This record gives sequence, structure tokens and C-alpha cells, in this order.
Amino acid sequence: MQDFFVGTLGHMQDVDLPLSADGGPEEFCYRDAAPYIIAAAPTDKPDWAGGTGPWYQNWGQIYQATWNKANDCDAGTDIRSGHFPYGSSYYGNLQPAVAYAVDYNVPGAREAYLRMTGASNGYQIVKSFTDEYPVWSVKPRSL
Repeated sequence: MQDFFVGTLGHMQDVDLPLSADGGPEEFCYRDAAPYIIAAAPTDKPDWAGGTGPWYQNWGQIYQATWNKANDCDAGTDIRSGHFPYGSSYYGNLQPAVAYAVDYNVPGAREAYLRMTGASNGYQIVKSFTDEYPVWSVKPRSL
């Protein structure tokens, strides 16, 4: 798994993907940002080798295909899904990734981190990290 992880980090650095500061209909709702599996293509057999897909046009379409509902991020500010609020949840796994993205100045990462920790129930995950699962209690050094 370490090889896969390091390869993923290298690829992510190369493609320089920004994190959106928006929660609009073309984005993947941060409130559900921690599913175990997300939809990758609108067909079971996309053309991976040739790169022709078909592919979803934006993260909002991926969200809708993953959750079988439209992006409803504007309907509240609470975090949900991914076994929240436990520190061992998928949000627990997400915490270090977002924290490091903030420290490496990934566009939109600071806003994403503040949105996650500032959610109406964000205190639950921070408390769970520090009390029960400190291994996931990674916070940006720059904040």
C-alpha cells in the first residue's frame, strides 16, 4: 500500500488539482466528502486505455451518481456520511489529507479545511480525533 500511496501523492502533485471553495451543484458536497467508493464513470466499461471515457463532466455529476441524489450542500452545514463522527471514520482519513493540502498551499484547501472543521457538528470530529484517535489529529501547521 505504501507504493500505491506514494505514487498517488506524486500524481496528485503533477496534476495540480485545486480544491473548490464552492459547494455549488457542480461540486462534490463536502458534507458527504468521505464515501468509501465514488462513481468514476457513467458506464461500467469506460475506455481507460484510450482515455475517451465517457467521463462525468464535473464533481456534481460524480456526487449525484455516487449518492443517487442531487448535491444538496446548501441545505445545511453539518457533516454526514463516512461513519461520522468517529475519529476512525473516513472523515478521520480525510483530515490529514486536507491538513497537508493546506500546508502545501493547494488552491481551495484552506477554505475546505475551515468548512469541514467549522461545520455545525465539526466539533464532534475534532473532539473524537484528540480524545479517541489522535493518529488522525493532524492539523495544518499554518493555521
